[in-house]
Amino acid sequence: MKSIQDKVEILFHETLSTQLKDRILPFRIIAAFSGGPDSTALLFLLKRFQKDFGYDLEAAYVNHGIRPLSETSIEDNSVKKLTLDLQIPLHIKKLSSGLLKQYASRKHCGLEGAARLFRYRFFKKLQTLSPPGSVTALGHNRNDQEETIIMRLFSGAGLDGLKGIPESREALIRPLIHIDRDSLIQYLEF
Repeated sequence: MKSIQDKVEILFHETLSTQLKDRILPFRIIAAFSGGPDSTALLFLLKRFQKDFGYDLEAAYVNHGIRPLSETSIEDNSVKKLTLDLQIPLHIKKLSSGLLKQYASRKHCGLEGAARLFRYRFFKKLQTLSPPGSVTALGHNRNDQEETIIMRLFSGAGLDGLKGIPESREALIRPLIHIDRDSLIQYLEF
C-alpha cells in the first residue's frame, strides 16, 4: 500500500514529465512561491525532482502590499528562510501599499484580478531573463480546478469556460493540478 507521500510524488512526477517533455536543457523552472501550503508543496516537489529532470530551480515571491506590515513581514521572513534552507535563489517583488487598490479602481477590476496581473507581469519579466524554454510553475491544484469549473458553470460560461484551468499554457505549468489540497497538506506533514 502506497503512502500519501508516494502517491503525491508519483502523480507530480507524471504530470511534470508530461509538461516538460519538449524542453531542451538547460532550462529553468521558476516556482511561484507565496509561502502558503500549495506553493510550499510545489517548491518541495520541484526541489525533490530537480536532479531527475536537470533543470535550474528558482522561486518568485510577490508581496502585494495589501495586508498589514506585521503580517507580511512574517510571511516575507518565512519565504526567505525556506528558500535559503533549500538553497533556491529567490526573486522578490514588493508592491507599495495601496498600489493595487489604486490600479483596480482606475481599471475597474477587482483587487484579486489586479494582484494576478502584477504577479504574472513579474513572472514574465523573470522569464525574459531566463534561458530559452524556461517555465514558471504555479501551485494550482485539483481543488482550484474544481472551484474554477463550478464558478464558471454558475456564471454561464460556455463549453470552453468549463474546461477549467489548463495544465500548461505558454511558459506556465501547473504540476499540482491533479493533486488535491488535502493530499498536499498531508505531504507537507511528513
